[in-house]
Formats: sequence, structure tokens, C-alpha cells
Amino acid sequence: MKIALVLALILVYNITFSQKINYNNYEPLKSSGPIPDDFRLNSKENFESHLIKPTSKQKEEINYKKEKYIVSTYKQIDDLLKSGFVSFNDPISNYANRVLKTVLKNDKELSSKLRVYLLKSTNVNAASYNNGIILISVGLISQLQNEAQLAYILAHESIHYKNGHHIKGFLNREKSNEYKYKLSYDDRLNSYFSYSKDNELEADKEAFQKYYKNSGYSIQEAEKIFDILLYSYLPFDEIEFDFGIFESEYYKFPKKLIKEETDEISAIENYNDVNSTHPNILKRKKYVERMVGDIEQTGSKFIVSENEFKEAQKAARFELSYLYRIENAFEKAIYNSFLLLRSNPDNKYLKTNIGESLYGLNYYKNSSSYSKAHVRYKKIEGLSQRVNYFFEKIKKSELNIITLRYLWKLHNQFEGDQYINALADSTINEVAKNFKDDLSSFPTKVNKIIKDSLSKEEYEQLSKTDKIKYNKRRKSDVNYYFYSFVGVKNTFDLFEKYDKEVIKNNEEENLSYEELAKKRKKEGRKKKEEIKKGKSLGIDSVYMISPYFEMTKDDLKYNDKIKKYYKRKEFLETTINKIAEKINLTISPINFNNLGINETDKFNDYTVIKNWIYENYFQNNNNFIMASMKYLAKIAEKSKIKHLVWVGITYDYETPKYSLYVYEIKTGKIIMYYKNMVNRLPKDLMKTQIYYSLKQIKRKPKN
Repeated sequence: MKIALVLALILVYNITFSQKINYNNYEPLKSSGPIPDDFRLNSKENFESHLIKPTSKQKEEINYKKEKYIVSTYKQIDDLLKSGFVSFNDPISNYANRVLKTVLKNDKELSSKLRVYLLKSTNVNAASYNNGIILISVGLISQLQNEAQLAYILAHESIHYKNGHHIKGFLNREKSNEYKYKLSYDDRLNSYFSYSKDNELEADKEAFQKYYKNSGYSIQEAEKIFDILLYSYLPFDEIEFDFGIFESEYYKFPKKLIKEETDEISAIENYNDVNSTHPNILKRKKYVERMVGDIEQTGSKFIVSENEFKEAQKAARFELSYLYRIENAFEKAIYNSFLLLRSNPDNKYLKTNIGESLYGLNYYKNSSSYSKAHVRYKKIEGLSQRVNYFFEKIKKSELNIITLRYLWKLHNQFEGDQYINALADSTINEVAKNFKDDLSSFPTKVNKIIKDSLSKEEYEQLSKTDKIKYNKRRKSDVNYYFYSFVGVKNTFDLFEKYDKEVIKNNEEENLSYEELAKKRKKEGRKKKEEIKKGKSLGIDSVYMISPYFEMTKDDLKYNDKIKKYYKRKEFLETTINKIAEKINLTISPINFNNLGINETDKFNDYTVIKNWIYENYFQNNNNFIMASMKYLAKIAEKSKIKHLVWVGITYDYETPKYSLYVYEIKTGKIIMYYKNMVNRLPKDLMKTQIYYSLKQIKRKPKN
């Protein structure tokens, strides 16, 4: 009866997992449930609660070093948890926590001190911290083959926490630095690296012997995990890319664009690890193999749930497409989505992701900054190298057509999708500015005359006019993409939009060089005037991200200076709120520390905004359509607040700089900025800067 009940509960959980995620309209994974204290306490509170008071002169030095460790570590953890790239109680981290409890079933005390959160990173990684947090990355989950491999990794990270490896490593570095005048630089590095490698082997050994061996998981999978790690820099599968997703019967790419043979995968197990914190893969693999020895190969690959693992793996792989896209890794996004389309052939999210990525590549190709979007194919291994080779060899005009054709087909397939329409319209504008041929002359219907060659009998059957057209085409050098829009729907609308954009551009081209330069200078001046310092916006309420206060190196050097840092940051936040209240500007602070335990919806909204800020950093362009914008727009739709403010104190060559930016949430565009360099940070000067900049937001514009 009990077994039946357990099976029923597992079945219900599996169904719930799959229902939570709509893969066709996939959205980045969200947090759920009460917000853990890890995300709500700020680094100052963590710092102060963990300070160590020396009990004797002998312990004073060691405690000072530990305090120094806490200063640097808790600031790092706090920034990471509130970066917008760590989630809690999402389907993947919930599942991982259950696996952790399973592998630590015989150590309840340790299990109770640990919790797993999901790190939304493409890197294949896991990490534990001295406060009991374990982070597992999306990249890692996407690569794992089964639950047993996840269990071993979690056991490994648990030992790092249990044995205090992080703080021990820090103290060892400090000790090495003490001998900087007695030992060479290499000797000091070797001392630290050897210590770190010992920690890794210790974690491998104790994870296996204390927890994994008796957990019920497959013994063999403990050995296999090192092969997974060895090839983790490659995509999650090795499948030859099908360029047919961009082609048609009449539109085929020339062979010169397709790399026949890809470079050999060069992963090396026995690399030189002298200057590495981890032993090389071969050493770790052999070490575990010796421990396995003659142990009978028993155990299961899955204990918690095979279905849950597969769902977690699938969710992680879908998440990867989004993460690659927002960090400008467009070719990786295309290949990742292609792999997933094989088992999800009609998936809107994956098709859109490929369209977004083409849009990004095309945008940067046209703007002559292709290196920001494209990775040289020689840096890539495996079958995905063909994707990078293709986009390296392709000409600008060819990429214009591929992108426009693909996005227009998406526009037809998902009619009414505003985001896809925006991508298509932006691309039409890009092509109109950069494409040299007459797009509107491209044929759109199937006709015998478009064949590469006709037999004598077929030629004689043509009408006089078709014979003339055929002969002209045979004599001219027609590009392969001339027939790219044959069979594509609604091309009349496409070409009409294109022609309108061409007319706009031709009006400019008819101007003399001096007239054109004068016009663009005037437009640039007008655009700058629109967002310049001192503009009045007449806005009554804004979102405001928790003010950024850059930490200097000196702040981290000494523990008393961290207190000064927090005091400055607190002053900045308090002053902003007081001045905003005084001028009747309503501020909704995006500050994780102010959230109530059940305000998870706000946490998720703030996460979207943080993701947008991260992506905006990569683009640094006011016209580029970013992937995070479609999720940011939803926040604007459900909220009456339409604007976002970022305030920060940064340092240019040790000189502090006060900055304020105002963004329109719906479009993500900057509508005002204020910057001012100050030689020092006296309170009165800061108050003046803050008052002046906030007043511009609130003050009504002149008619």
C-alpha cells in the first residue's frame, strides 16, 4: 500500500512538472514559493552576522583573515543571488534538492544545512559556498545524461562545504602571500594550486566513499561523469546541421558555404594541470576508478524520477537557447535550437530563437561590427563548426536575404505576433539600407523559366517573351538567392514595405554629400537633444533599480572599509528616497532586500529587468531589438509604471562619477541621461546631483 502511494505521488509530481512549462511559448524559468532568506538578507547583514570576534591574541590574526574572507565572499554571493540569474523553487532546483537529500540520506545533519539553487549560466559548472548554498548551472543540467551523475556532483559539492575547502583555500592563499619576499611567484602559485588540487581529490574521494557508494545510484556513473565534463565545452549533442531549414526547392546554398569536413575534437584528458586549481580529468577519472575497483556494478541511474530528470534536462536545454541569445552567442543559439527542433519540429519558441539569432548576426554584419556577434569557425570543434563556418563565409547581401526570408516566413506562420513582426520590420529596414540589388524584381511564383537549364524541347514550348527572358537570364550572372522568395506567401506586402523603405533611403542618396552630412548632423543633434542632460519628462512614477555603488579595491582590502562602503551606499539610497518624496516622484524600488517573503511575483519581474540590463550591456545600441524585450513588455502591460531608472556611482581613474539613466520599459530605449564627474563625494554635493537629476524626471516639459 505504501509503495502504491509513493508511486502515485511521484506520478502526480511528474505531471505537475510537465504542466508548468509551455515549451511552445517557452519563457525563462521563474522562481516560486516563499523567497528564501539567502535572497532577502543583504550582504551587509550577512557580513555583520558572521564577523568573528577574537578570543585571544593568538587567534586574532587567523580571525582577521577569516573576517577578510567573509567580506569578499558575502559580497560576491549577494551580488550573484540578486543578479537576476539565480532562481529558487523552480522545477530544476526543486528536483536537484530532492536528489541532494537522496544522496545524503545517511547524513541528515549535513543535508539540513544545504540548499540548491539554479544558476542561469551557459557554463557547465557547480559550486558550493561556506553558507551552505550549492549552485548548479543550466549548462551543467543540459549536459548530464542521468540523475546518478547529478547525485555524484551534488555529493562532491557537499564535501567542499562540509570540509570548509573554500575558507581553507583562502587562508592558504593568504599564507602564500606572506612569503612573497621569500618564495618566487611560481612557488607561491604552485603552493596554492597543489592545495586546491588536494581539495578536489579529497572531495572526489569522500563524496564517493561516504555518500555515493551507499546511495543506491549506479556505481558506473561516478566514472562516466568525467567524460561528460571532458566534452562539456561542446553542444549537448553531435548532429550534422541541416541547412535545409533555410532553403527551398528553388533556393539552395552553394557548396562553398558548407564546410565538408569539420575539425577533429581535441579534448585532452591528460592536460598539464600545474597551473590549474583542479587536477586534470584523467587524474580524477583514474582516482575514482581505483576507488570503484572491484565493486559490483549495481545501483540505478534514477531513484527520484527518470521522468523528472528528462523534464529538467529538457527545460535546461530550452533555457540555453535564450541565454545564448542574450549574450550575443547567436551561432550557439541557432545550433542549440536546431538540436531541439529535431524532437519539437513545430515549436514556435525554437523557430523564433533561430529568427532572433539570424536577426542579430545580420544586424552586426550590416553595422561592420560582426566580431561582436560571430565566433571564428577555427575556434569551434565538432559538427557545430559548420554553422560558424557558414556565417563566416557568407556575404552581407546573402545574409540579408536569408534573414529576411526566414523572418517573413515566421511572420506568415505566426500572424499577429508583435515581437516577430518587429523583427521582420527591422530587418526590412536593414535590407533596404544595405542590399544593392532590386529585391522587388525577385520572382515569387513557380515557372518553368526559373529552371537552371531547359532541354531543347522545353525551350521550344516557351512563348516568345519567355524565350527572351530565359536567354537574358542565361547570359546574366544571377545570384543563387534570386529565387529565394518563390513560394513564400504574402510577398506583395513584403515588397511593398521594402519599396517604401528604399524610397526613404533614395531621398537621402539624391542629396549632395554636404547636404546629407548636414541632415545627419542635425538629426543626430536632435536625437541627442531628446535624451540630453536637463530634459524635463513629466513622469510621476518610476521603477528604480537598487542604486549601484561601485566597490573600490581599497574597500575590499580592509574590513573597516567595508563598513564605509555600506555607509555610502545606504546614504545614496536614503537620499534618493527622501528627495523623491519631497518632489512627489513615486519610486517603486527594485531592491530584493525590500521584498516580502511572499512577493515572488515581484522577484520574477525584477529578474526580467536584470536580464534586460545584462543584455543591454552586450548590445549598447538603442535600436537593436533584444530578446528580453518581449518579457519586459509584459511587465509594462500589467503595471501602470512605464519607466525604469538606473542610478549609480562608478569610478573613472579613481574619480567618482554620478550617473542616472531613464528607460522606456515598453521599448527599452533611453529617453534621458544625466552624468557628472565629481572630485570627491561630500554629502551636500551628492544631494545636489540627485535632486537635479530626479527633478528632470518629475518636471513637466514646456509646451
